[in-house]
Amino acid sequence: MSVSDEFELTPDQTRREHAVLANFSHLIKTERSRYGNQAIQLLEKKYFESEVNGFKLICLVKPNTYLCRIQNQDISGDSYEIEFPIPESKEEMLETLVELFAQSEAKCLIGAH
Repeated sequence: MSVSDEFELTPDQTRREHAVLANFSHLIKTERSRYGNQAIQLLEKKYFESEVNGFKLICLVKPNTYLCRIQNQDISGDSYEIEFPIPESKEEMLETLVELFAQSEAKCLIGAH
């Protein structure tokens, strides 16, 4: 197997990635206000939790990063993590969190794989 083969997605993985990107694009436009409110809550409390489509989202502020864990509530209990570095400016902090929430929710809507 060549190195390039290791990075090729299967047709199902490609379809899922396209679905995540489409969901992300839609959510970032339609849910920006809600994500902004969630971002403010996360910054104040250093913790945010919600449920989406059978998944629990738990977001934390760590020393240098934001961490969002997506926990599948079904019997598998699989979890996935998304991590973003914390930017310097308040404006960039909020925008990064809006993107983190949108990306996390987009993954939940298609099953997080």
